[in-house]
Amino acid sequence: MIGNLLYNNSSGWYGGGIYVTYGRGPNLSNNTIINNWSDSLGGGIYIYDADSAFVTNCIIRDNQSCDGAQIAWDLGLPNLSYCNIQGWFPGEGNIDVDPLFRNQSCGDFHLMSIRCGDSLNSPCIDAGDRDILDSLLSCFHGLGGLRSDMGAYGGSSNGWPVSIEDGDQTPKTLPRFVTLFQNYPNPFNVRTTITFILPQSGSVNLSIYDILGRHVQTLLDGWQQIGPHSITFDAMGLASGAYFYRLRAGERIDSKRMLLLK
Repeated sequence: MIGNLLYNNSSGWYGGGIYVTYGRGPNLSNNTIINNWSDSLGGGIYIYDADSAFVTNCIIRDNQSCDGAQIAWDLGLPNLSYCNIQGWFPGEGNIDVDPLFRNQSCGDFHLMSIRCGDSLNSPCIDAGDRDILDSLLSCFHGLGGLRSDMGAYGGSSNGWPVSIEDGDQTPKTLPRFVTLFQNYPNPFNVRTTITFILPQSGSVNLSIYDILGRHVQTLLDGWQQIGPHSITFDAMGLASGAYFYRLRAGERIDSKRMLLLK
């Protein structure tokens, strides 16, 4: 089970986010399990036959249960490593700190990054298993170039994380509004990636402008499908300095500043 986001679920039994039955000990990697509730044991995860369970690179926090535990188990001890778990848990690389999500109250569980326009860097960046690298690096995916990030957006799964909210098994990771991310890397040398998300399909224009507002290049101009999009901007023939990229999607217009350093 790789690259999943589970939040705002509830269970009248064990395991508010995940319940693992006997003989099905899982390998859980790069999952974000947060704000779930169990009426019994294990607000985030309950595992039966715990010796067979391996959990790594996960963020497990703010889950509620009658026993007050993020994780509950039977038969042995689960193997947790390189996880950010509230209340801490024994295991290599485990931490207990605020993961610094970009906007948890609005359901945005991307990790904060100064290079992506945030005010702080999440402690979960480059804090995962040393043997795993983030397969996609952008403000929309992984952020660590040395080793995997913790949570649903890091690791070696190349897809958009699956989200399960309110227990209805329906993916709900797409925002309700057009979202334009800070380019990555920024500052950049020659090439950088611009990422945005469309809550519905529509006509899109993505263009580059210099500091004086003069049009430099059009990266996209046409119909685009719903979901995430990443575009590479090649500034090989441009001088160093500040530039802006502007996204027009339907009635929504957003722009951000980026810095080219050669």
